[in-house]
Formats: sequence, C-alpha cells, structure tokens
Amino acid sequence: MSTALLDSSNPQGQTAALQFYQTIEGHYANPMVAKSHMTDDAKPIYDAIQNQVNLNRDPQALPQIIQNVDQNLDALKDVHKIEWKQITGDAQENAAVANVTGALQKALNGSGPLNREVVGLFHTGAFSNTGEAPSIDPATTLPALMNTLKQAAIIQSGNGKVDIQALADQTINNAWGSGRLELLPTEGGGSQIRIKQFGDFDSVTGKPLLTLSPAARNPATGQTEDTLATFRNDMSTLSASSPGLVPDTKAISVEPLAPRGVNGMQPQGADGVYWLKRSGARMTIGLGEDIAMHGDTPALTPDAAEAAAVTGQVPAAKTTPFTVPADPKEAAAALSDAFKGTPGLVLVPNDPVAPTAFWVGYRPHLTGTAPAAPTDAEMRAKRQPAQWQSEHPEAPYVP
Repeated sequence: MSTALLDSSNPQGQTAALQFYQTIEGHYANPMVAKSHMTDDAKPIYDAIQNQVNLNRDPQALPQIIQNVDQNLDALKDVHKIEWKQITGDAQENAAVANVTGALQKALNGSGPLNREVVGLFHTGAFSNTGEAPSIDPATTLPALMNTLKQAAIIQSGNGKVDIQALADQTINNAWGSGRLELLPTEGGGSQIRIKQFGDFDSVTGKPLLTLSPAARNPATGQTEDTLATFRNDMSTLSASSPGLVPDTKAISVEPLAPRGVNGMQPQGADGVYWLKRSGARMTIGLGEDIAMHGDTPALTPDAAEAAAVTGQVPAAKTTPFTVPADPKEAAAALSDAFKGTPGLVLVPNDPVAPTAFWVGYRPHLTGTAPAAPTDAEMRAKRQPAQWQSEHPEAPYVP
C-alpha cells in the first residue's frame, strides 16, 4: 500500500491506498497505528495529504489535493530537511522559526477573519483565569502544528507567495475543529493547547471519551459544552469541601499521560483520565493520611452576627481532619463517600496488588441532559388543534 500511495502515475491507486490508511486511523482513532503499516518515505506523504484534506474540508477536492502533493513529492518526503528561512525569506533560521511560532500564537489570539467561530476563539482569554489566550504545548503540539504548516507552505509556494499568517489561521482552525486539540488548565489559572493524548473511545469499554475543551459535544443535547469550565467549577467545589487536598485552585494543573505504578504498568481504567497536579507535583492520597475537610461554620452570637453584617467578614468554616483508612478497600469506600460531591474525580490505586496511595485524577463529564419527553397531556394538547381544524375548517380552534 505504501508503494501505491507514492505512485503519482496512478491517482486511483493513491486514493485507494489513502482510504485504506484512513480506515485504519479512524478505527483506532490513532494515526500512529496507520503509520505502523507504512514505509518511512510514505509517512510524510500521508501526513501531507491528510493535513490538506483537513485544511480544505471539501471531499470533492481530494483529487486536486493529491495532485498538489504529487507535484511537491520530493520536497514533502524531505520536509524535515527544509529550513523555515527558505519558506519565509528570513535571513536567519531562528528569526524564521520565531515568526512562524508567533503566527500560530497570533491565530489563537484571533488574527484574522477566517472562520471566526474557531479562529480567535481564545482572544478574550475566556478559557483561562488569567485573561490571557492559551499557550501552545512546546514539547509535542508546537512541532506538530509547525510541521502541518510547513507542508501546506511547501504546496502553496508552488502557486506563488506564501501567506504564513493565513496558513497559521487555517492550521489552528482545522486542528481545533477536527477535535485533535484539548485545552488543559495550567498552574496559575492559565491554559495550554495540546494535541489530544488518547483516542476517541475507551480501549476497554468502547465508550466515548471526553476531552477538556470549550467545545465538547454532548450527544444528549446535540450542543457543545465547555468541559474546562465544568472542571474549574468542580475544583472549586473540591477546594471548598476539602481545603487540605486543594488549598488553592490556581495551583491545580493536569497531566494527560497516566502514571506508572511500581510494577511499571499504567493503571487499569486510565483512558480519558486527566491526572491532577498540585503546585507541579502529581496529586496523591496516602493510606492513613489526614486530610483537612471543611466542617460547619461556627454559630455566631447576636453581637458577632451584627458585626459581621457591617464588616462583611464572616468566620470561616472549621476544618476537621479526615483520616484515610489504612486498609485499601476501606480507604476506597471512605474516599468515594468523602468526595461524592465532586463528580468526575477519579481515585486509582498506585499498585494493583499492594497499594500505598491513590493517584487523584479527573474524567470530564457533561452537565446538559436531553429534554424531557412530552407528557400525555402535552401530546393531546398538540394534537387537538390539528384534529379540530381538520374536522372544522371553517372555525378556529379555541382551547
């Protein structure tokens, strides 16, 4: 199939090979599985075609996309060898890279008119607590976005001048609109764009997995939901009930990659879980640990209540220690009960045989529900006017 994908003399064979690999990628929700069946020289060509398909979003354009890629086959095979300064015209490579990186960040901030429902989505800082647009994860996401942009620039360069900012807008627009990106809360109340680290479905149960995103789709309502906002609300609830676990919500960030236990294995059921970090350290709850929990607000004397009404200063609720049982099964049950007010919270033993602590994670959840089915009375009320009108066309229906 790799040979067929690279054979520019046979567009039909290229299309068939592309669809074969697309089927594999779609089934596993992971392009790396599809690429494991390709030769090294076919991988960048597959990437280039897929990226252009996503950028164009027009199924009818596939033959032209394949033709454009074929015309730049050699350059796309060696895309990693082409420097950005050859594309942007900058004298120095570091200046060219800085300009391209800036164009991608500018796209997140809202640089242009292209498809405004996605591009510029973050320009108000609405998805952070800092008023700033998200950063881009520099380890995995920025290189991947820049590679996509470079492929598009190589193809566009054959048709004249390259507009880096327009391509950056398209790249962000496509990556977000196709569901490839997630929005992770970072320490200090900010957020960071990152390529999704897990597939669309749980590998064990087959159920759909939700990302942290301002536009997660809710199949029950047919609308999108801001699961990042729900996460922040849940963390505020957790902080109020358990200040010992979350003393400051701005200190909370997440890690999408599952921890590995002492046996070197990832915990079962880790798909779709974001692992909580507090002040940069992975959050755990140890067996036998004491956790400060909020108790009742102390009762005020009449004089104290009057003073509080004037100053606006109400005494804080008392904190009471909650001791985690030393037995793992008892601890799991007690913690589940203690944190039942925080939906989405996940507690996973750090070892399946002899755990000493629980990793604390979070699985995004939806809050919208499907509209209630109409009652029999409502259904009759809807039917009656039509029935009356069909039987008495000369007289209006009066309830």
